[in-house]
Amino acid sequence: MVISFYLVMAIICAVMLIIMAAFADFGSDAGVDGVDMHLDTDASGVDMHLDSGTDTGYGDFHGAGISPLSIPIILVFGTLFGSFGALFEDQVTNIILVPTLSALISVIITAIIYVILVKVFVKSQATTQVHIKDLVGKDGEATMPISSSSPGQIMVITEERGRTLVSASSDVDIPTNAMVTITGVLGNGVKVIPKKGGE
Repeated sequence: MVISFYLVMAIICAVMLIIMAAFADFGSDAGVDGVDMHLDTDASGVDMHLDSGTDTGYGDFHGAGISPLSIPIILVFGTLFGSFGALFEDQVTNIILVPTLSALISVIITAIIYVILVKVFVKSQATTQVHIKDLVGKDGEATMPISSSSPGQIMVITEERGRTLVSASSDVDIPTNAMVTITGVLGNGVKVIPKKGGE
């Protein structure tokens, strides 16, 4: 029995799409400069954060929108094209018509999926965006030591994203795990002082 090229293509693209979804590549911060990784462990388990302290992208999706040529969109098209090709291969006798019909239907369905993803991701980005100026006055915890000569990193709890990692500078040395208060904005980071009464 000869296995259809279209069927093989559909299976390969579908498996790769499932693997990407399983490893959450749709929503990763890949491609964002200055990405920080932070692990928190407590009684409830391990919590991992990938954060840049600024607005984030979505994997292959750079900027505010999603690229129509991103890997997930291409894999969706490949899965649909292979599936329709395998269906039409036995039904349509014209060998030119099979890929033409498959491509046309796949482009239409992929375009619909693309529009839905754009709306979902843009809405998600709008609701999870953290504005640094809104952090002034909040308390945080140093996750990397901060010195007067080099910036460190703090974790702040925000309504938009929960635990948020932000680059921080200070005029005094602040050790890891010390509590701090954000006093201002400094570039893409914040200015902090040790919290009064904090450890």
